[in-house]
Amino acid sequence: MTRGGSVYNSYFIGALVKVWNALARGYEYSILKRINYSLRGGFERLSSGSRIVNLFISNRSLIEESLLYGLYVNMIDGINCGLDSMRDIMKNICKGSIVYNTIYNLFKDEYSVQRTTSLFFLVLGIGIIGVNLLKGLNQYKFYMLPILLLGISILNIGLEVSYRGILEGSHVFSFIKGIFIIDEGVDQWW
Repeated sequence: MTRGGSVYNSYFIGALVKVWNALARGYEYSILKRINYSLRGGFERLSSGSRIVNLFISNRSLIEESLLYGLYVNMIDGINCGLDSMRDIMKNICKGSIVYNTIYNLFKDEYSVQRTTSLFFLVLGIGIIGVNLLKGLNQYKFYMLPILLLGISILNIGLEVSYRGILEGSHVFSFIKGIFIIDEGVDQWW
């Protein structure tokens, strides 16, 4: 998208990029750049071969260079491999299990999770109303939350699309999402 000659959706980012480009053009032929390069060249010649200097100017951070980080990464990789192999073993063992198949079917996709959550809140609302009736609570304030849970649950069970489908079709959601998406459909400037 272009707005006023800019390829950015955000006016603020576009203004910052223009300021940066002006500063970069000014620095390109400045005396400061020449001084900087001559000092840098001198330091590079003086520090060539130094392991301490190479540690500090390396593209990798000090943490990545350390022995503890290497041990930590290897330990986490081992744990992940162990958990992955356990998951595969359990999946093969539990493939015919009634409990496994039931839980898998309840949470297999977004729509199933939505229906399962709605059924849970429906049963919760009915349970709270039942407990309140057994206790003899007759004030309406004790029934407001359970009735709200029941109403929302019944509406959600009747939906034929997932929440994501509803949000993606919403103009308000698209507008809010567009505020936070800076460069959509153009080359990234960073």
